[in-house]
Amino acid sequence: SPELEAEIKARHIDIIDTTCPFVHRAQVTARRLAQSGFFVVVYGDADHPEVKSVLGWADGNGVATLDEKFVANFDRLPHRLGILSQTTQIPAHFTEFAKKLIDFAFTMDSELRVIDTICHDIRKRQAAALEMAGRADLMFVIGGRTSANTHRLAELCSAVTETYLIETADEIHPPWLQGRRYIGITSGASTAEQTISEVLMKLEALT
Repeated sequence: SPELEAEIKARHIDIIDTTCPFVHRAQVTARRLAQSGFFVVVYGDADHPEVKSVLGWADGNGVATLDEKFVANFDRLPHRLGILSQTTQIPAHFTEFAKKLIDFAFTMDSELRVIDTICHDIRKRQAAALEMAGRADLMFVIGGRTSANTHRLAELCSAVTETYLIETADEIHPPWLQGRRYIGITSGASTAEQTISEVLMKLEALT
């Protein structure tokens, strides 16, 4: 958050900012909305570090949720709402969330802004994985179980075909492969190339 950065700088400690550009864009967007008088609504997992950081830039003038019905918790809903997304969310889900929120919240004097803050690279990766899943008998999603973008990939693929989220090649069970003609693999954005190669080698050895 800006407050934490200021505290670190006040102690004369150098900061090397390695924040993802798309996450930083979401942070800046949240700050600009809050400074312009908007209540910031982040479509995302409220416990995720990225989402917490984005809300930190909103100066306490915001909330994170995956449920558009959260508006029922307000005695008086803010008239100005700024809606943005966790960068790793599924675009279609964010669109549906925004539409439903508009239906719930829109009144004669409401002002709502919807800003697409989903990572472009994640969007492309999700589209490619979904296309592959449509042709596959089985999908493997390789990545950490605590990774938000890996979970989104698994969620998308499992809606189309049988899908397993694995962290390493050792987690592959040979019975999963029986009778499969086309096996697809995809991976989370931060999955190591070595891990992907090991999965490919094991699949080749088992098929």
